[in-house]
Amino acid sequence: MFTVGVNNVPVTTPTQFDRFLPSNKMLGVSQRIPSPSARDRRSDSLKNQARLARLKATVRLADLQKEVSSAWVQKKKNAEIREALRWQLKLINQLENWLTGKIEAGASVFGRFSELDVQREQIQEQITALDGEEMVLKADLERLIGEDPVVDAPAVVVKPWHGDDSRFWEVQVAQGEMDVNRTVEKEREAAFAPDYGVGLSWQQREDSPIFKGDDWYSLNVSVTLPLWARNNQQPKLDAARRMVEMTRLRLDDAKRSSRKKYAVALAQMQTAKKMVDVLEKRRQRLAGLLEANRNRYESGEGQQDDVVRPAIDDLKVKVDWIRQKANADLAALTINAMLASGDEP
Repeated sequence: MFTVGVNNVPVTTPTQFDRFLPSNKMLGVSQRIPSPSARDRRSDSLKNQARLARLKATVRLADLQKEVSSAWVQKKKNAEIREALRWQLKLINQLENWLTGKIEAGASVFGRFSELDVQREQIQEQITALDGEEMVLKADLERLIGEDPVVDAPAVVVKPWHGDDSRFWEVQVAQGEMDVNRTVEKEREAAFAPDYGVGLSWQQREDSPIFKGDDWYSLNVSVTLPLWARNNQQPKLDAARRMVEMTRLRLDDAKRSSRKKYAVALAQMQTAKKMVDVLEKRRQRLAGLLEANRNRYESGEGQQDDVVRPAIDDLKVKVDWIRQKANADLAALTINAMLASGDEP
């Protein structure tokens, strides 16, 4: 701090400095020196707060990336399901034309038309549901990236995890909060230490007939003691210690919670992959049946119904296969969003 002033000047003659011995013009500087330990602890606390803020920003970015990737996976799923449903409608129309020919030939197959109408309505219901999902996905993508681009969903590769809890984002955030509270606790402890200060002033005096106006200087050192620590610093220290204990419990809970979420997502992914394998085998059996019926139909022994029905069943299974494959990718994205890659700050 820089100080300029005059000292001990008579009120009646404020511009005269040669009437009284103590009258002088003064320049001064002073510097408060906080406790070195308190200053260091405060610096550590601010650094940990900045580190925690960067970590939370990184976690938020990972969540947003998961939302974008999930939207793309669902858009791809819906497009593939929509194509399968379109082929089902085409086969139903083909089967309906064949039944019309059977009726014209005198066969009594009127009940089959009602069955096909029900199937057509069920497919239309699914298409309507897909339209609704597309509107939601479009709104999500416009919120996330400002547009609804036509892109292929990237291949999803799940991040490996070998039991290290510190790789969970939730655990890292909880650890960061505990680090901040620990440095705050140390900062509160350091507040009991005294602060220091130094000051230097120079007083310019003027000569007079009765005294010599030598210049003066003053030098002082101060020590500030926290005399009111019991009423000021101690409650703050007690609160900081409670915060450390609370974040320690939160850290333990974050580890258990992250393990549970990982186990649930992993189970969902593995279950979906097993369902994909089961449905793939069913499609292979249907493909064999379809090929056999086609051969019989082309040889004149079977009917077109024997070819179209397995084809429709295969498309129904394909829709389930597409959904389970998307479920596996979505579960993998959930796992990836939970885990740090190892090179984040």
